[in-house]
Amino acid sequence: MKLPRRSSLIALLMLAGAIGSILGTREFKDAVVECQDLYRVDTTGSQIETGLEYEIQESRRTFSYALSTRDPNEQLPYIDQTRAASARVQDYLSRLRALPAPQITTYLNRFQLAWNGYEKVRNEVIALVLEGDLKTAMQVEQDRAQPALSVALQSLLDLQAALGDHARIQSARVTGTLRRSAAGLGAFAVSTLLIVAVLGRVSRDRRLALESLNASSAALAAAREMELRRVSILEMVSTHAPLPQTLEEIAGVATQHAKYAGAAIWAAEGRCLKFQVAANLCKELKKCISELSLSIVDVQSENLTELEEHLRRLAGQFSLVAGGSRALHDRGGLLIGFLQVFVPVGGGGLQRDVLKQMAHLAATAIENRLLYERLAFQAQHDALTDLPNRTLFQDRVQQALNLSRRHRKRAAVLWVDLDRFKQINDNLGHRVGDEVLCEVGRRLKRCLRDSDTVARVGGDEFTILAHDLDSPADAEVVGRKVLAELSRPMQLGEHNLALTASTGISLFPDHGEEPIALMRHADLAMYSAKRDGGHSARLFRPILGETMLRRVRIERELKTALERDELCLHYQPLVDSEGGLNGLEALVRWNNAALGSVSPAEFIPIAEDMGLIQVIGEWVLRSACSQGARWLAAGLKAPGIAVNVSAAQFMGRNFTAVTERALEENDFPPNMLVIEITETVFMNNLDTALEQMAALRRRGVRFAIDDFGTGYSSLSQLRNLPVDCIKIDRSFVKDLEIEGGGSSTLVRGIVALAHSLSLEVVAEGVETEGQLSLLREMGCDTCQGFYLYRPMPAPEVEKLLTPGRAEPEGGEVPDLAPVIA
Repeated sequence: MKLPRRSSLIALLMLAGAIGSILGTREFKDAVVECQDLYRVDTTGSQIETGLEYEIQESRRTFSYALSTRDPNEQLPYIDQTRAASARVQDYLSRLRALPAPQITTYLNRFQLAWNGYEKVRNEVIALVLEGDLKTAMQVEQDRAQPALSVALQSLLDLQAALGDHARIQSARVTGTLRRSAAGLGAFAVSTLLIVAVLGRVSRDRRLALESLNASSAALAAAREMELRRVSILEMVSTHAPLPQTLEEIAGVATQHAKYAGAAIWAAEGRCLKFQVAANLCKELKKCISELSLSIVDVQSENLTELEEHLRRLAGQFSLVAGGSRALHDRGGLLIGFLQVFVPVGGGGLQRDVLKQMAHLAATAIENRLLYERLAFQAQHDALTDLPNRTLFQDRVQQALNLSRRHRKRAAVLWVDLDRFKQINDNLGHRVGDEVLCEVGRRLKRCLRDSDTVARVGGDEFTILAHDLDSPADAEVVGRKVLAELSRPMQLGEHNLALTASTGISLFPDHGEEPIALMRHADLAMYSAKRDGGHSARLFRPILGETMLRRVRIERELKTALERDELCLHYQPLVDSEGGLNGLEALVRWNNAALGSVSPAEFIPIAEDMGLIQVIGEWVLRSACSQGARWLAAGLKAPGIAVNVSAAQFMGRNFTAVTERALEENDFPPNMLVIEITETVFMNNLDTALEQMAALRRRGVRFAIDDFGTGYSSLSQLRNLPVDCIKIDRSFVKDLEIEGGGSSTLVRGIVALAHSLSLEVVAEGVETEGQLSLLREMGCDTCQGFYLYRPMPAPEVEKLLTPGRAEPEGGEVPDLAPVIA
């Protein structure tokens, strides 16, 4: 029985061993598959994850380099590197998706979405960088890109955690499977040894992978810290943090990778390199270094080599080595700084790439500070003379007023305007004009106290602030000194010039307690001096303010007078010696809703100063031709129409074309248009004036000299001028009835000379019957004035042109004589 029982037991054990072997083998196969999956996900996934994190940081690092430089030639390589790193990030994501770990798909999708969002914002920043708008790029980087990157990095951390959870869960499953396999293969030691060998190898590979991962994580942490410090420095540069603070941060980064290393930085100040900061250096060495400066008159200065040699000798005295130096240049190649790193003897070398990056950041910080200072100076100073401009002058005045209030003193603002400066520009050129302005600035500074301020506020206008004055007489003394200094002969190259100036003076607190008010009142006083002939100084008077206020209102309303259809024409009839109508003079009138009726004597000079006279004159010319054409079309015997043309309008390049177009568009006969010009037209450019007149006379247009006798032309010049008529100025007509006044003889001579040249004579300003009688007795052809007719609107003229017309205002009813154009 024993034998059968033993055999049965053996058979049973063999059967159990066979079943256990079959089951154990199956479990072993499952364990091997699960181990392989665990190895691929845990080890390979960790390596991919490490590479993914490194490429993210690489993309960020190269992108920060692109932001830190302003040179497009340096930006493009970094931008290409950024995009290449981003492409590798996408590759690593694809490899992670290929792993047999469906549990991490959700985290992969989250990271993919966050990273795509960051890339979209980063591409916007890259576009701004390539367009040269670095300031906006930095703002978008700070406001949007950095938060988007933070979200992506947080998603990466979640992905890493998911991979770790998967590794733990899968490892537990493998362990359970192996235990079941071990129980099933108890009879097969070889299988157990194989399982142990496989597990040992898996464990060893995993340990090596984890060690490599830890090393990569340490390097990544160091790179992340360096990146954060670079970003911090760039932010300090972009926000204009104090330069020493920025350079101190840069010096600290430049020395952090070498034990006991130190650094010093110099920066440009004027024409020298001045010591700025030192990091990790002893007090004695820092004191010696701080006394060193370098002249940078020459970009390739040999003194730089001498400085480096001196620093090497100085470092040796403190057991240090001048381990690395960098000359710092701006984008134009100019030397603007110097970086020197010191390391202990035998202490190892520096990381050259770190030194290069810090040198670049230091140069950027220094150049940014120099640019900021230069822009600040330009914003407050005149580019030509380097004098303070209006903005800085107003600030200086405000400070002076504060001191004057405290010390109970007076202050004065002087407004200086050069007389006839435009003639210098027109005759000698703008280069000489600029030299004159610079010399004026130097002279004004020379004749004043150092505490006073001279500014150029525009064109040929200068302002002066003189404070700490005791009385108004002190301000007038300053004004006289200014006039005397500027009137001294000025030798500029081959030109010997004599200048004069008009000066206005306002006092604090007499004429105002605010800078704007004092400057405005000084300007008004200057205009008063200029109207009185110039080369004088005038103290502000309140009446000047009222006059200028009126002028300002006229200027403001006049700009849009044509648009609002506020201008109209009145016509004053001209009467010949027989009492017949011999012409009409078109006179512009302006009626404004705010100002009422404004006299032409008031607004025409202002229009000339504003440069509007050509536009208004062209409108008058077109309107007169249009009205004359309508009268003719209505069958009225309209006489010729005279139109006053200013010298500026007449000398314009397109005056001839404008006149011809006005005639053609309105179908108005050219021989019925009389253009009245003053003698000043012939003063500036006689040849151009004659050319304009000849072109229009060929069309039939006639010309008259208005206000004859008040200009600079002589009677003998009349024979050379292509005119048809002269108009005797009203100032001569006014004095005709005064015995012994001389006007009678002068008018008689003008009439005789004009008739000898076959010219018609018109007398303006006839206001009495006696004046009319004398003029007719002298042989004057035509008279014009209030005694005969006042200027009247077009409907009133139509009544005059119709039989049974209204009487002239002098009471005489002339017969209708033939019309003379």
